[in-house]
Amino acid sequence: MGDDEPMNRFLLLTIVGLTVTGCGGSNNGNAPQVYAQVDRTGRPGVLTLFSTVTGGQHKTEDTSCVCTDNTIFKPEISAFMTTAAGRDAATATAASNLLAPNMLFADMSSSATTAGYMGIESGGKVGTSFGGRALTDDVMASILGIAFGNSLASFGLVADDGKEIPALTDDHVGSGDKHFMATFPYLGPPD
Repeated sequence: MGDDEPMNRFLLLTIVGLTVTGCGGSNNGNAPQVYAQVDRTGRPGVLTLFSTVTGGQHKTEDTSCVCTDNTIFKPEISAFMTTAAGRDAATATAASNLLAPNMLFADMSSSATTAGYMGIESGGKVGTSFGGRALTDDVMASILGIAFGNSLASFGLVADDGKEIPALTDDHVGSGDKHFMATFPYLGPPD
């Protein structure tokens, strides 16, 4: 997403801490109930794969505001890419630019009729111009392909560094007994 894009054009989806009023319970709905944020997921697997657990950093990022991702989380993505994944600096930068902030973007003004996982973040080079995520999107394979495969090069975001680790580019978990329906609640019964 370019810096010149108006932010009001996009719906940013992320799970964050909540303040709920009148939700019942022992206070009979008379006072707001405040819940502490304990986890945050914009894109499944991103924080888990790229964030360190050293010094409680993973927990810090789980409970922090997405507004800190560019200063706190982005360097962790780059560090993971150049050390654990063994990628070059250009690939690490492309990955951190694509994945931080850790939010799921959806362009509500798009005429696309289907979701396109990371479509907005990649400038339309991945998926559709709507962005978002379809239930059938294999998001773990997408994230692993960015870290260990040639996904970033295939998106045209960086030259291929030739340092892929093919055995790690997929979680090798199929759709199994996941059946999706066209209407709510979308998840069908298992086999």
